[in-house]
Amino acid sequence: LYGWHDQFSAVDEMKYSPDNRYLAVAGHDMYIDIYATGADYAHVARCSGHSATVSHLDWSADSKLLQATDNAYELLYSSPRNGRQVLENQRDTNWQTFTAVVGYSVMGIWESGMDGTDVNAVDRSHSGDYLVASDDHSHVRLLSYPCVVEQAPAKVYNGHSSHVTNVRFSSDDTWVCSVGSRDRAVLQWRTRGIKPGEAPIEE
Repeated sequence: LYGWHDQFSAVDEMKYSPDNRYLAVAGHDMYIDIYATGADYAHVARCSGHSATVSHLDWSADSKLLQATDNAYELLYSSPRNGRQVLENQRDTNWQTFTAVVGYSVMGIWESGMDGTDVNAVDRSHSGDYLVASDDHSHVRLLSYPCVVEQAPAKVYNGHSSHVTNVRFSSDDTWVCSVGSRDRAVLQWRTRGIKPGEAPIEE
């Protein structure tokens, strides 16, 4: 695809818009390039403003807005149609996915003593009720969503022997998949919903 020649660095994140009209590509060069999903994937816009590598991308449910976090823990909003930064508060925006590790809806994921590098990834369930988080302490944590209370209560699961670099719900929320770093392990966890006295997910 010729349009991909706009990227001259490693690609860290890619995500299609909910209406399938656009593809957002975040490069190691701190830019997010937007492509129209036609026959030639024409370049539409470039979003700038980040001061570090973009780590996570989310589209709004109406495909009109992007939120992105980077390795400097900035959360920026951009218009995919022209690449311009959007400065208005987006706390009540309906996001198609939520993978940002910073923001109002996930501020409770940070435990006492954690620094900005400890949480590597989060993912909101498609039902909108739960959030999974992976961290540098080999844990997969399950929390309620939105997660807005300080040091929110969580179910903590072990299985990895090193940093857990990514975690995602399956499309029907019946499984969670987590990926380790040095242990080179991919674990699948079956979800069962939170019930009194019963673990919500199992390996």
